[in-house]
Amino acid sequence: MADRWTPDSWRAKPIQQNPQYPDQAALASVEKQLAGFPPLVFAGEARKLKRASISSACSCRWLWC
Repeated sequence: MADRWTPDSWRAKPIQQNPQYPDQAALASVEKQLAGFPPLVFAGEARKLKRASISSACSCRWLWC
């Protein structure tokens, strides 16, 4: 099973594309600001989509039904 997700778990992934940020202080400031924003997808929505996709796989239902 995959490791449990955490906000910093992406840092352990292999780097595929590596942009250069010359101002590390500005980067840290932006990361801190982004960390304070609400999630793009809420956990309940993710669970609902997961249940719908499982249901569709089992009974050929459409996700939006």
